[in-house]
Amino acid sequence: MNRQYQKVNILDIPITICRLNDVEEIIAEAINKKESTSIATPNLNHLRLSTESSEFKNILLSFNHCFADGWPILYFAKKLQKVILPERVTGSDLTPLICHWASHRNWKLGFVGSNSKVKQALKEILPLEFNLTNVRHWIPEYSDLNQLHDPKLVEEIKNEKIDVLLVALGPYKQEKWIFENQKESNAMIAIGVGASLAFLAKETSRAPTIFQKLKFEFLYRILADPIRLLPRYLKDLIYFCKIFMTKKKV
Repeated sequence: MNRQYQKVNILDIPITICRLNDVEEIIAEAINKKESTSIATPNLNHLRLSTESSEFKNILLSFNHCFADGWPILYFAKKLQKVILPERVTGSDLTPLICHWASHRNWKLGFVGSNSKVKQALKEILPLEFNLTNVRHWIPEYSDLNQLHDPKLVEEIKNEKIDVLLVALGPYKQEKWIFENQKESNAMIAIGVGASLAFLAKETSRAPTIFQKLKFEFLYRILADPIRLLPRYLKDLIYFCKIFMTKKKV
């Protein structure tokens, strides 16, 4: 099926209007047509970073698809554009689904990022839960956003003939890595998935369903890792309030 997905502009970032299960079709069609496709799953943090960095904004604008990860994206779509997005399409939900689809469609998966503990856990989990035995996992260390171009790693990925590459380096870094390395790596699909590999490996707990339904997933994550996440979420909250108050006056 060749289906065109509409997009809605949320604070200058085009968000693809789709559901989680639509992503299987998007990925499958790109692989069948051998079309290099880059995917981001922006949340409120991505939106804020895109206003602070023109480089990051241009990177997001270069991606083929941006899916609505966070509740604020759905809220802004409804309030600012009068568009009802059907649901969140989060990296955390997509990652296990992609593993399932890969198993049934014989896609070759690759992971970039996370840590050695997660890598070891996934070696045990992927064969048992998804019947995946040939997933490559690289853990590069990058200390500088300006040094993400990685010819050696790109060559390794290219040699592995990866269909779908999940990049878990955190907001901005993972999107910039995809922007600078995907085409040379010949990975058909590259998706920024944040902490999703840690969730999949059960090394980090995702917020319980009740927190997700109440839109308090961010609070659960702050409580789990306050030193790292509290400053980030405070900045995001201030940004959200600023946008809310600005648009309310218009």
